[in-house]
Amino acid sequence: MKKTLKDLAVICDRANQNLITDPDNPGKLRKPKAPFTLSPENKRKVLIWLKESVRFPDGYASSWSNCVNLKTNTLIGLKNHDLHVFMERLLPVAFRDFVPDYVWDVLCEISSFFREICAKELDPSRIDQLEKDIRVTMCKMEKIFPPAFFDSMEHLVVHVCHEARLGGPVGFRWMFPCERRNKEQRMRVTNKARVEGSIVQATIVKEIGSFCSRYFAENSKTNPRGVVTSNPSRRCLSIFDTAGRFFTRPNRRTLNDKELKAAHTYVILNCPEIKDKFLGEFDACMLSSGQERSAQHLDKVREEVFADWLRKKVLSDHDCDPYIRRAGLMPQKQADCYQGYEVNGFRFHTEAYGENKSAKSSGVCIKGEWDGIDTPQDYYGLLQEVIVLDYDGLNKVVLFRCNWFEITNGVRVDIQHGIVEVKHASRLKNYEPFILAPQAIQVFYLPYASDKIERRQWWVAMKTSAKGRFRAEDEVDANLEFFQDEMPDHPIEVSNGQEFDWDGMAPQKDEYELVDDTMSQDEEECDDNPIEESDEELDMDQVEEDLEVNPIEETDNKCYMDQGDDEFGF
Repeated sequence: MKKTLKDLAVICDRANQNLITDPDNPGKLRKPKAPFTLSPENKRKVLIWLKESVRFPDGYASSWSNCVNLKTNTLIGLKNHDLHVFMERLLPVAFRDFVPDYVWDVLCEISSFFREICAKELDPSRIDQLEKDIRVTMCKMEKIFPPAFFDSMEHLVVHVCHEARLGGPVGFRWMFPCERRNKEQRMRVTNKARVEGSIVQATIVKEIGSFCSRYFAENSKTNPRGVVTSNPSRRCLSIFDTAGRFFTRPNRRTLNDKELKAAHTYVILNCPEIKDKFLGEFDACMLSSGQERSAQHLDKVREEVFADWLRKKVLSDHDCDPYIRRAGLMPQKQADCYQGYEVNGFRFHTEAYGENKSAKSSGVCIKGEWDGIDTPQDYYGLLQEVIVLDYDGLNKVVLFRCNWFEITNGVRVDIQHGIVEVKHASRLKNYEPFILAPQAIQVFYLPYASDKIERRQWWVAMKTSAKGRFRAEDEVDANLEFFQDEMPDHPIEVSNGQEFDWDGMAPQKDEYELVDDTMSQDEEECDDNPIEESDEELDMDQVEEDLEVNPIEETDNKCYMDQGDDEFGF
């Protein structure tokens, strides 16, 4: 047996990891199972979960089904970005119920820390809090993991916050920009016999095109992918001036009366021009009877009556704006329906479209008001259909028809760990399936790897950020919480760990494994001649005299790091 396992009981306070004598064989020692390890059965459950259940949106990460080898129970072909996704997203979901609660709490804190510090936009005040929390988290890790786990990389985590404070978001300073640039260069190679020439020629063409495009008119469409952009020369209501792109063929169908009324009501209630001019007048008419109406009742009246009231209003008012009159009338029943749509940097497709695909981009989230509370609640759902509502052949609105999860009993937020869960079998009782396409925020859902019954009915909802999009300064509200990329609305609070009994967490008898107690010759000599501790104080004067007699020779040797063999990424 290695002597380091015996030294663990002397150097560290690890009561649950100390060697014990085998009661069945007193001559043998047994090593307890560490609380942070998985059994072979649980390890295989996690791998099967990664291969069959984990599906990300398009372009978010690699397909994990191709990175899992169930024959050898290993992960293969993972890139630096995939490891970050696992640490920031999958770590709390994968190991829940497989490790003790105090270990899982630390994993959640580590995952939340890297998710915030690797955000696209950072809040300086939040960085100060993260710098304090990570110190506590590292101390809690030292109570769980053995000393051999901690090397220079674990120590560098403490300095990441200071690095982000000086240099800004880490996404622009770590290896990610270099890797993205290398991918762009490889994609430009058309002649493998002349790699450098292909890259140079493609770079020159791109720079010339970018330079010339600066002298084009503002309303010129120069996007090679054919993304629909707004046309400033055409005057219309803001709700009809949207930008997006369909990537599937249309399917024209007839909307029933219920769908048509619900879609039209949602459009006019979310049109700023109509809402500012007519909604106040409508509410005054509804409240003129003198009866007290709650906010919930008033919302119900708007959904049922406002569309008919507005249609009569615009028809009787001859001085009404013609654009508002067009929107106030009912749209056509015939509508073009699609299965995919790109808008605001998100790529959405319907649930049926992505059923047999490795990527799943049907998760939708929207902010809304609930029970009259000022705090907006998040509605989570699945995209079922993309509908283009046609009013007069020219003014069209793109709507998402979704199945929403019940917000009262179907959505719960674990503030302590920053996890949002949805009950996938629940559905919203009210018939409110439509939202505007630009309002949608993309989310993806992950089931738990645990096979417990209480976990099977819940999914973990995680928001994503739009690709290549940053908020302008005028879009940032100083009264709102600063935007954190791909962060939950409830950042976790790191505790000091006093709620756990660290000394009483001893493993069960069946969690010990037999350890070979044969010692090598060097270890036997160490045991025969142990190092004796002395209480005698060190004579510093004698040490200085010895240094003057035998001075330390100075050398020019320096320590270098071969950056070619080291991959930076904590």
